Amino acid sequence: MVTKSNGLYVLPMSRSDTVFHVSKIPRPLQGYDPTSYRVNLEEKWCDCGYFQALNSPCQHAIATCNNCRRDYKNLVDHVYFLHSVCKVYEVEFPTIGSQTEWHGNQTWPTILPDPQVRRDKSGRPNSTRIHNAMDMRQRERT
Repeated sequence: MVTKSNGLYVLPMSRSDTVFHVSKIPRPLQGYDPTSYRVNLEEKWCDCGYFQALNSPCQHAIATCNNCRRDYKNLVDHVYFLHSVCKVYEVEFPTIGSQTEWHGNQTWPTILPDPQVRRDKSGRPNSTRIHNAMDMRQRERT
C-alpha cells in the first residue's frame, strides 16, 4: 500500500488537517480523468471503503499521512498488532476425548441422507434424446 500511495496528489480541504482530497497524478497522454477520493483522518474514513471495512489505512489515507508528516501506523486497528494475535492463542483448546465418549454425549438428532435425492454414479450420462424416423433408418442400414 505504501508504494501505491506514492503516485497520489493530496489537497487539504479543511484547516484542521483532517479532511483531504486525494487523486491520482494526472498524466496528459493517458486520456482519462483520474478518480478522486475524500479522506477524513479523524473519523478513519475514505470514499474507497477500504479504510472503514478493514480498519487499516488504505493507499489514500497513507498518502494523506505522508503529506501531513503523520505516522500512518497510528491509524492501524489494534487487532492487527502481534500482541493481539498472540492473545487469541493464549487460551488452551479443550482436549478431544476418545471416540467412545463421542456417542455418549450426542444431544443432536442423527441425520440420514435421502437416497432419492442422491446423484447418479459418475460416468457417461444416459441419452435423453427422443429418437425420430431418421434414427430408425440408420439402425436398419447397420
